[in-house]
Amino acid sequence: KTGVTIYTCCTSRGYCYSWQWHLGKDAATNVSVPHGQPTDDQQLDEDNETEVGYIMKLCLDLIPASWNQRGVVVYTDKAFTSIRLALAFVERGVHLVGMFRGVRPKKQGRRGWQWYWPFKSYGKQEESEHRHGWTRTAYTRLDNTASWLVAILWKDNRFVTMISTTWHSAASSIASRWSRTDGKHVDRTCSLALKKYASGMGFVDRFNKRLASLRIWMSRCPTRYHRQLFLGFLPSGVAVVNTMVALEALFPAHDVLERVQTAE
Repeated sequence: KTGVTIYTCCTSRGYCYSWQWHLGKDAATNVSVPHGQPTDDQQLDEDNETEVGYIMKLCLDLIPASWNQRGVVVYTDKAFTSIRLALAFVERGVHLVGMFRGVRPKKQGRRGWQWYWPFKSYGKQEESEHRHGWTRTAYTRLDNTASWLVAILWKDNRFVTMISTTWHSAASSIASRWSRTDGKHVDRTCSLALKKYASGMGFVDRFNKRLASLRIWMSRCPTRYHRQLFLGFLPSGVAVVNTMVALEALFPAHDVLERVQTAE
């Protein structure tokens, strides 16, 4: 009720490259959007301009133009992923891998799999009939490009749905997953895109943990919300975390240790 939403784009080292406040309205159209949008508690309708349009503008603004045509891969959770966003990134030369919450259209629309999720929804009974690691994959060639869009349906403890415009290896990979039945981590076959997604989705969490570890606050009125927000996130929090990440990249710990040992 009293919080604020801040959307961030972080690199693999946990560097916060860009962020955007959720202001409640689109600055260009002045159209109100639900607080905390986008959410992932409902299935996504690719033809819903209000929701998909907001997601696309947000994500396209967070990814800078300097990343275009550089082979950058963007990992998104299911609150942000849409097929239309993937197509927009392909036009900029940026790849996308993300969990997907879309569904097939109820009626056969004017477009094919390039615009809609290709697989049917599975119920609880059908879910129990498939073993862990079971996979279905659909490929489609994107118009006027050399890129492919892939939809992946994978059985873990429940069905996982994702789309990807990169990591199209036909060979299976291995992912370590927690098994409720065995009470331990077990190896399961999966696609390369899904394995890369599992390793790539921790970038924002890495930044958040470092930001929290700084424990920046005011000694006076520490519970005052807006002061906490300013000091804990902007500018001091982000500046300190990004400086730490930059220094670690420039001076890796093993290089520093080697120099110290040589000096001794």
